[in-house]
Amino acid sequence: MAEEKAVEQKVEEAATQQEKDMADILLETQEELAKTRDERNNYKTGLLKAKGKLSDEDLQAEEDRIRAIAREEYLKTKEGDLAKKQDELIKQLAHENKELRTANRSKAGVTPVVPGAESKDATPPQNSPLSAELITKLKTEKGWTDAMVKELEDKQRARAGTRM
Repeated sequence: MAEEKAVEQKVEEAATQQEKDMADILLETQEELAKTRDERNNYKTGLLKAKGKLSDEDLQAEEDRIRAIAREEYLKTKEGDLAKKQDELIKQLAHENKELRTANRSKAGVTPVVPGAESKDATPPQNSPLSAELITKLKTEKGWTDAMVKELEDKQRARAGTRM
């Protein structure tokens, strides 16, 4: 029993010592960091004063000027990043739009039509299985679009191909 208590006491002392050591190391590190920061600031201030470039009032103005320059550069960088992102989005949208137009053209099998310019009076292609009169009647009386007429033509061609 006495041996167990002695061992426990030594373990507790070692743990306590280790905790104190870690706390001391942390404290020393914080102090060293503070000293390094002070030394850096004092060196910069001393160097500028030694060169006769700054007085105490000028030091604050110089720091403000540096902050303004840094902020301006940050904003320029941010503006450039946003402009780049906007350009990428525009390119992506243009690419998607082009793909959709191509897919729509190949799906419908027609050439692109200028918006607002419907060709109700357009002459049908020469190889159409439908007569010009029928196409005109469908468009004028029934209100069919070019795409609907094209679909009907395709179906008629498919039927004609299976009969042969």
